[in-house]
Amino acid sequence: MKKQISWINTARTLCIIAIYLRHSEIYYEMTEDTSLLSDLFTPFRVVIFFFISGYLFFRKRLNPTSLTESQEHKGKDYISALKHLMFRLAIPTILFASFIYIPKCLFHDSGLSLSQYMYDVIGGTSYWFTSALTVAQVILLTLIFITKTHILRYLFLSVIFMMVGIYLGEEHYTAFPWHWQSALVATFFLCLGGTYQRYENKIDQWLKPYGALVMTIAYFVLIFSGTSIETMIAPIKLNTLGMATILLGLGFIISISKWLPDLNRLNYIGQHTITFYFFSGVMPALFSSILHQLHNDVLPHAYIIVAIMSLCASFVTTYIINTKLAFLLDLRRLKKGV
Repeated sequence: MKKQISWINTARTLCIIAIYLRHSEIYYEMTEDTSLLSDLFTPFRVVIFFFISGYLFFRKRLNPTSLTESQEHKGKDYISALKHLMFRLAIPTILFASFIYIPKCLFHDSGLSLSQYMYDVIGGTSYWFTSALTVAQVILLTLIFITKTHILRYLFLSVIFMMVGIYLGEEHYTAFPWHWQSALVATFFLCLGGTYQRYENKIDQWLKPYGALVMTIAYFVLIFSGTSIETMIAPIKLNTLGMATILLGLGFIISISKWLPDLNRLNYIGQHTITFYFFSGVMPALFSSILHQLHNDVLPHAYIIVAIMSLCASFVTTYIINTKLAFLLDLRRLKKGV
């Protein structure tokens, strides 16, 4: 599991860049309107991270050697896996949400409040992706250690979770606690990633070469057709065409990522996606503010400059964290002295 898979890093790199571009658009242009670049990645730029997390999650958790028969061992394995999830995902989410809380309040001109801090940070509403991913993985981890069954059964169960999440989200979406409704929807994409991992060779044989081309053409037709496509997960908006577009988009980005050569240094981004994600809001907001101070008017396509500066700053920050402050990503390293 320590060996990184090249296409995964490529896909994550491309999509985190797309997220920075989108956030730079929002903060610099102060509008929800999207550009052509945003439209290209919108349906799957976040979903791909759930998909890949599911790919890696099920690759490890449904490995026969990782599932013991003893109830006592099962219990210990479950607690160990849950602890790992908390230290690697939940606690870093709380830590980084704490770091940006004051700058976030200042940027949005909102007052500091302990109750709001508890809601945003401890309640897991600041970073919707890592919050939803944490809850989704807890759900699947619990199911795996209870049932220890085949991936297709989890895929079936995840469809039910997704339908419940969409229904609840349409009725009344609530981010508190930990974007749990989005997590219900996200379980499907985690299981979809696990299913792909299980049948990867067979699916890839179908994709190469004409299947990928057909999916790509169908994807572009849908996103530029002008039809009503809802592909959001937080807050939840997902219709049938939106789901079709997401699935085609996943096929498109996976095919492209497997076709592209290794991105070398850029893959550092893909290897540290979570850390880059933590700065994907604050950096574009910071550099958008700086650019606005330098030039009052909104310059055409200047959000791309904001995105590049934000990525560079996040690259340096991520490098410093990983080399000097790695305990922020896993507090257990303090005990190990790493």
